Amino acid sequence: MLDRHCVVTGANGFLGINLVEQLIKARWRVIALCQPGTDLQYLRPFPVDLAECDIRDGASVASAIPQKVEAVFHTAAVTSLWSRRRAIQREVNVAGTRNIVHACLQREVRKLIHTSTWNTYGLGHAAISEATHQTGGLSAINYVQTKYLAEEEVRRAVEQGLDATIINPCHIMGRYDTHNWGRMFKLVAQGRLPAIPPVRGAFCHAEAVALAQLVAVHCGRRGENYLLPGVEASFAEVITIIAELMKRPAPRWQIPVSVFRAIVNLKAALASLTGKEPDLTPDAVALMLNEPRIETEKAERELAYRRVPLRAMLEDTYRWLADVGLLA
Repeated sequence: MLDRHCVVTGANGFLGINLVEQLIKARWRVIALCQPGTDLQYLRPFPVDLAECDIRDGASVASAIPQKVEAVFHTAAVTSLWSRRRAIQREVNVAGTRNIVHACLQREVRKLIHTSTWNTYGLGHAAISEATHQTGGLSAINYVQTKYLAEEEVRRAVEQGLDATIINPCHIMGRYDTHNWGRMFKLVAQGRLPAIPPVRGAFCHAEAVALAQLVAVHCGRRGENYLLPGVEASFAEVITIIAELMKRPAPRWQIPVSVFRAIVNLKAALASLTGKEPDLTPDAVALMLNEPRIETEKAERELAYRRVPLRAMLEDTYRWLADVGLLA
């Protein structure tokens, strides 16, 4: 018999499927909310109650969430960093979150776990913690600004009585990733990565993020943010491990930042003519060059969050991509 009942928005996304997997293992009954017409291929094997729901439609959201359900995990978002996606990104990330929190209040949901990003703290910091003043609302990057505004919607709902916790992970790696770092594996496999960007990042494991979200249902403090620190590494280290796992040669040339920006700006200009979203955009480069240290152990203390070694994260991603035939 299943013990607990929850709703997951964006359940067929990369993080959403990782979360569903952990919820099912923990014997939760899951209502999986998915955007109509989206790919459910990797979600279908899990025993969930599927519900098509456009979170931009407040009435649809309210009807999809049961009365007094124990938890709503809000992971749905438009993460694109292409300028042509700004309008829908604002609709989904801001108005969609507003609809979610209003429905949670209306349905007397016991707990909302909202998935955000470390970028809501703003770019340009040498280090960040939960005590850092958030400047993401002033960002020129639409994704950053809309995720900050989504957090503001959650905080307003907390003031109205909603019990909600906000999770702020850094770069996420792991299984079910067909686009982000999964795409990097494909580029290395096809020999289409001639050079390495001169940047660093902090990386966390999708499974570890999902497990922290589960703990947050009962241990996450109301209205609090939890930054999820990662393993700090250069993109050169990441790509070298990917190449080793695939037994392929790793690129040896590290491209200068100025050249990297010029190439990406050219791709963006071409995309404006073709209408096809480029692999990288100027906004994506700005985020890649944002390299703050996350100086906090709050999630480790309160949510049992754990950092996973870089190679283990990449091995997990590689095994899944190989198993489902995406590296053929």
